[in-house]
Amino acid sequence: MNTLDFSTASQAGAHQHAPLMNPPSEQFRRAVKLHQQGDLGMAEFMYRQILREDPDYIEVIYLLGLLTNQTGRPAEAVEKISRYLQVHPADAQAVSILGLCYFDMQDYASCVLMLEQSLEMQPGVVHTMQNLAKAQFQLKDYAAARRTHQSVLEILGNDVEAMIGMALCNRELGEFEPALGLLEHAIVQEPHRAESHFFYGNVLRDVKDFQGAIDAYGTAIALKSDYLEAYANCASCLKDLEIGRAHV
Repeated sequence: MNTLDFSTASQAGAHQHAPLMNPPSEQFRRAVKLHQQGDLGMAEFMYRQILREDPDYIEVIYLLGLLTNQTGRPAEAVEKISRYLQVHPADAQAVSILGLCYFDMQDYASCVLMLEQSLEMQPGVVHTMQNLAKAQFQLKDYAAARRTHQSVLEILGNDVEAMIGMALCNRELGEFEPALGLLEHAIVQEPHRAESHFFYGNVLRDVKDFQGAIDAYGTAIALKSDYLEAYANCASCLKDLEIGRAHV
């Protein structure tokens, strides 16, 4: 549930940022095409080659920032995208992507700050709101994350991701009945989603409905045979159930 939504933001050329300050060269076009096609090694080589000739080519700096985050180097991405934002400070999507880079660095406070700033500049962008909720959850600000998920639900209606996220917040806040209700609704919407049954089992276990939890974990395992956490939690519930019976 903590996977971030980059949507089209991580696709070179798909990001709608400020107009190019430099006329695109043939080399630039080739590099972007390679990036779009997933040939990241060659695209990076060409981006860096362009920057050796023109170190201030801000669009290439930005695209190299996207690429370095795609390839697991978020600290370098932060440096590149921050430099781009010095020139284009009003680019809300670039601010959002900077936040996602901070998330990958596990700097959740900076991530939240950037995503909130992006939403102030461009309100109602759902994938930014979804990412904000995940960062708030990592900060253990469950009430704020719940409010953000609620805002997503108000826009999208029956969005299963938002329902699950909101349920997890309710669970952390000790509000088990609302959590169960949301997860039941999520299961009705997408009955074949294993994680919904798994999280449902977790909340049932919290309220000591061990048999219900075992059934939920069993459904999760039937849908996803390698769901190791579901096997482990199911085994724990079986143990809890036997302990309870022994004390009757």
